[in-house]
Amino acid sequence: MFDAGMQLLLSPPSAGYHLSAAYVPAERLEVSLRYAGSALRLGTRYQLLDRATGPFDMSAGIGVSRFTYTLPISDYIRY
Repeated sequence: MFDAGMQLLLSPPSAGYHLSAAYVPAERLEVSLRYAGSALRLGTRYQLLDRATGPFDMSAGIGVSRFTYTLPISDYIRY
């Protein structure tokens, strides 16, 4: 029960509104910014395989996130 509570506290579900924007500066390259409830995310991905030229689609990406809320117990735990 404690573990489930900590998981919910540290990674809350995104409920409510969701805003997202993506830009394609070059073919097969995408840069995106997303705001979902409690976190901002900046990410990029590159399409390695295309279904039109290969057996399936495949992409690789990387992203960083920043939560926009503070932990309720942050007054008691140093971080």
